[in-house]
Amino acid sequence: MGISSRVTGIDFGHHSIKAVTLTPSSHHTYNVVACSELPVPDCIFADNGMLGYQKIVKKLKELKKTFPRFSRKVAITLSDSAIITKELQLDSYENPDEKLLAIMSEQCGILPEELAIDYLALPYEANLSGFGPTYRVFATRKTLINNRVKALKAAGLIPYLINSHSQGLLQLYQSLSRGSTLATSVLLYIGHKQATLCFCSQSQDLCFHTFSYAAFEPSASVVYPQEWLTRITPSIQRFQSLYMRAAPQCVWIAGIGSDDGQAVARLGRQLDWPCQMLSWNGFLHHVEHHPRCNARFAGAVGIAMQGLCWQRNHHA
Repeated sequence: MGISSRVTGIDFGHHSIKAVTLTPSSHHTYNVVACSELPVPDCIFADNGMLGYQKIVKKLKELKKTFPRFSRKVAITLSDSAIITKELQLDSYENPDEKLLAIMSEQCGILPEELAIDYLALPYEANLSGFGPTYRVFATRKTLINNRVKALKAAGLIPYLINSHSQGLLQLYQSLSRGSTLATSVLLYIGHKQATLCFCSQSQDLCFHTFSYAAFEPSASVVYPQEWLTRITPSIQRFQSLYMRAAPQCVWIAGIGSDDGQAVARLGRQLDWPCQMLSWNGFLHHVEHHPRCNARFAGAVGIAMQGLCWQRNHHA
């Protein structure tokens, strides 16, 4: 595959920006071309999720220097907390853009001209009520999108795809489960303030579930503090009771601590789940040339894969 097929996934984390450049290989597999991480001070990200513009442009320019030559096309993650997701049913099949925007604007309390939305049509079965199709709608403030795009362009990058962090992880989970022989599996991504669980529902739909907690910092001796483990255990138990008939056969760990085998094993004992270090299961090639490209980079890998899927489906 040539340079034009490359997409770099950029994952904006709390303490760093991670980037992974992929090219498609064959049959849902990918080649890792580059992998890098750049520490950032917390002050770059304001509390409302907007960017400290000048600082982030400077950091993106530094990050770009680690990319392969001529690799400028990027797919980036947005924090799930910045995105509102709803399922809306309309009463007709007419162009849904304006109607969905109006409904989301009213429900979110944000003016239509300040709101950016995207949506997908859900499977529809005719019913006696006569209602039209149902859509899953994603909304965020236009200023957030515009600021990200402006900063990326100022750094000499080409914004190609923007999606939520969890949607990128869901793309990754799909490839992981495709290469697994286990009937039930879960991807658990542990972030600084939020965890994301990707799984397959009882109706075989790909789903994700998130829950938040007080920010925690791993130390050199203790990756997952006991206080944090005690807090998240009820959330994990609640998730299992709501969405799974039985305990999963495999739980891949990504994010904080996912490169520490002892920490992952301890987490499994605490949660009484079969936690294991994430393996790329053969769908990523040349990882051995980029030893840093481990499960901490799951967000960047997932959004890069999603960017390549978008490229393939739209013949870009």
